[in-house]
Amino acid sequence: MKPRRLQVRAQISLNAIIQIISLPDSESGPAIRLSEDLEILCCGNDYLYRCYKIYSKFEFMRSMFEIIDVCYRLSCHPILHFDMHGSAINGLKLSGTGEYVTWTELRDWLRTINSKTQCNLMCIFAVCHAFKMILNVEITKLTPYFILIAPRGKIRNSDLEKRMAPFYASAIQSRSVNESYNIFLMEKFEIFHAEKMMMESIAKYFRQSCMGRGKQERIEGLLSEFKTRNPPGTEIDLAVVRQFIRSRIKPAQWVIDRYRETFLQGRSCSLDIEDVLSLLR
Repeated sequence: MKPRRLQVRAQISLNAIIQIISLPDSESGPAIRLSEDLEILCCGNDYLYRCYKIYSKFEFMRSMFEIIDVCYRLSCHPILHFDMHGSAINGLKLSGTGEYVTWTELRDWLRTINSKTQCNLMCIFAVCHAFKMILNVEITKLTPYFILIAPRGKIRNSDLEKRMAPFYASAIQSRSVNESYNIFLMEKFEIFHAEKMMMESIAKYFRQSCMGRGKQERIEGLLSEFKTRNPPGTEIDLAVVRQFIRSRIKPAQWVIDRYRETFLQGRSCSLDIEDVLSLLR
């Protein structure tokens, strides 16, 4: 039997495309041609378009501050598109100075930007190894992006030229990122969806700590902790305490709501406890 997969139905609200280019002049042709296509596409669909050509870490940081400001002042919900070289170990390489923006540094910038979009940030990386970004995501903190699309390994210019412009045209005109991804990018790019990642993480937690042997071990551990927190000689009805603990570690919607407030900045989810439980059956 094939494992169940969650189908996320949430829509992302987008109204801008911001392109960030840091490539040697001899390699920037495809990115420049894409920028021309994107500017025309945005103009015809009432989207804001901006393009940053950067060469150093200082210029990268300045562009991030400007994007944060734009998102805050103009209620901008952008697709951030990155055209750069990437290293699985070092992160984004800046073409002028050869400096790197580490994946961790980038995650922190994107988390700040996402906080200004009410968790409506989408990132597309025409950058080798950029899917490594998801290793830095923790559901106990705000996600750095609601959707990430990036290659897991190396990506060729020919694939970018063939796929990117049609993807953007389809995604903006149809307003369906998932369908456009499936048609144009799925073969060469991976997709990360924050809501899906959160639900799968919660399902894993339920399976390990709220079911079977893991559940029993957790009950006994919490019961022992409760005993140590009460003064010696205190009368304790262990049956009542055990029943209370069982009720609190049972898979429930409140667990999803708790993490949703932090990880998704409180935005509504298209999935609920029944969807999570379907992964456990």
